[in-house]
Parts: sequence; structure tokens; C-alpha cells
Amino acid sequence: MSLFIQQYFIKEFDICNAAILLQFIILLMPILTIILVLIVVGVLLWLINTYIPMQRSIKNILNAVVVIVVVIWLLKVFGLLSSLQNLHT
Repeated sequence: MSLFIQQYFIKEFDICNAAILLQFIILLMPILTIILVLIVVGVLLWLINTYIPMQRSIKNILNAVVVIVVVIWLLKVFGLLSSLQNLHT
């Protein structure tokens, strides 16, 4: 093989690998975003529960509201909320 042909195949191989890697990253980004949001919300809720003095009942209400909001957000993200709304109509 000539040097030109070898360089062409190496270049073509690198472009194919880069395209596959880019597709993988594009598919992985929404999952990473969801995980990151869940981690941030969990840490913020833990910080509030640990370091802000409140009555136990207020903390329970706050925890319940955050959990309900996160569950509704997850249902929207995965497209289940719209299908549940269409079920009643």
C-alpha cells in the first residue's frame, strides 16, 4: 500500500470513530442531565434539612413537596405525563 492510501484509511477510520463517539455523547447527555439534576436537588434538600433549623412538620412538608415536584418533572421528561393526561380524555 502506498503512503497516501494508508493515510486516507487512517483518516477515514478516525472520522468514523469520531462520529460514533459523538452519537454516543448525544445519546448520553440527557441521561447525565437528569442524573445531575437529581443529585443537585438531593444535595440542596439535604443541606436545607441539615443546616436550616425548622420544625419537623415543616421539614416533612418541604420534603414531600420536593419529592412530588421531582416526580412530576421526571414524568414530563420521560413523556409519561402527557400520556397520562390523554388517558382521561
